[in-house]
Amino acid sequence: MEPVAHLIKVSIPNYLSGLPIPDSIGGWFRLGVRDWLSLIPPSAMLAGLGYMSYRAFCPLARPFSMGILPVFYVKYFTHAFYVKNLQLRVTSHS
Repeated sequence: MEPVAHLIKVSIPNYLSGLPIPDSIGGWFRLGVRDWLSLIPPSAMLAGLGYMSYRAFCPLARPFSMGILPVFYVKYFTHAFYVKNLQLRVTSHS
């Protein structure tokens, strides 16, 4: 448990305090290449966490499992099918 406590209490705060995050908007334009490269790992981690959260909590982002469509898709495709058939009937009778 001691290594986890050290990681959370010491290592991560030291790493985050050493990142070159400017105080103003204009400071972002004055960052050098080395500064931008040092911001890639935390940005990638935040993007990955956001993507995993999106996939976990957004029902439309989940892949279909066992061939069962989510209710949204069933309602949408059923509605689209009826609208298409209705248009075919209306155009064929006139």
